[in-house]
Amino acid sequence: MSLSPHYLSYYIVAHGVYFLLMPASISISLLANQVNADEVSIAYILQITKCQIKKSNQKVQTTNRLQPMDNYVDFPNMPDYVSIKEAAEMLGLSANRVYEYVTEGRLSGVRAADVIMIPLEEVKRFKRGSTGRPRKTNPRWRISPDTNQQFMTLILVRIRPAQQDKLIRKLEAIKQDDQHIFPGTVARYVVNSKATPEQVVIILIWRASMVPDEAKREEALEGFRQTLADVLDWSTAQYDDGTVLMHT
Repeated sequence: MSLSPHYLSYYIVAHGVYFLLMPASISISLLANQVNADEVSIAYILQITKCQIKKSNQKVQTTNRLQPMDNYVDFPNMPDYVSIKEAAEMLGLSANRVYEYVTEGRLSGVRAADVIMIPLEEVKRFKRGSTGRPRKTNPRWRISPDTNQQFMTLILVRIRPAQQDKLIRKLEAIKQDDQHIFPGTVARYVVNSKATPEQVVIILIWRASMVPDEAKREEALEGFRQTLADVLDWSTAQYDDGTVLMHT
């Protein structure tokens, strides 16, 4: 059905919202160039309107999605809910990792203002689970070639009296903040001795092709010592270095 010039004017006034939703190039052409109204049909106008409304809805949906947050601010006014930051502390993870779990649907979250809140009970029940595929076979022994050998630094050090729990908390903080990664290492271990519970064993495995010079290794180790100085008695530390003959 075509529109007469008179009816087109009435249609635009009565249904101006549809006309305004038309692309600017088409609406300007219709008004400025006074195109014969018989060439414009109701179906064409409605078709353009539907396209514009669809695009508008898509924009709204995109806006409503969870967006990455630079700062995870605490929001204490919601009983039985915790913030991203609080959940991260409870789970021993980084705030970014907890946010990823929310976006993946592994944790549910609701947005309050600019803060994502997570049900407290869900955080308590949450289990990280294993990552990757479970190993089906035991790794075989390997002997590195002389050009790419591995070296080990072994440290035995006593825990200060009544500082066992604090040591665990400090190690969790080191892990969460990715501190003291000792560049050049391929493996790092902090082991609580079963035979001597008041002592820990620190093992650092270095690869020859990546190991930094001795000065940089000592600098990294000194930073580690300072971080744990209040829980480990470094005056009791025993050090040993060696070459890894065989490994997995």
